[in-house]
Amino acid sequence: MKNYEKFFCFVIISFIFFLSFNNLSFGENNPNNLIEVSNLNKTLNSVLEILRKTWQKFLYFIFKIFNFIKDIFINNIFPFLKDVWQKTFGQEIKERKSIIKEELNKEKEEFEEEIKIDNPLGNGVKSFWQKIKGIIK
Repeated sequence: MKNYEKFFCFVIISFIFFLSFNNLSFGENNPNNLIEVSNLNKTLNSVLEILRKTWQKFLYFIFKIFNFIKDIFINNIFPFLKDVWQKTFGQEIKERKSIIKEELNKEKEEFEEEIKIDNPLGNGVKSFWQKIKGIIK
């Protein structure tokens, strides 16, 4: 029997065990003395413990599935997609990178020239006080 089969059997058995408690009816058969309260407390604690263990097994199972799927994607699907991407768009990306770098350098030079023309002081940008003076005039 595989681990996931054991897990599902455990979940089903614990669910049936949980539903089979007749002394958990809280409307008609309220506990009359402390002994019944302690028995009810023990029963509830055991049910909570079963639920906690079941939840831990469930989370373990989910994490195993997640890691399995993640490994499939990382080891098989992503390298394949990367290969396809490189074969399809690799050369075009390399060509466009060089064109973009050239255009950025041209824009940078044009921007520097505009700053020098706009600001005769040559320090690159107008100071805050000079901007205020320009607004007042």
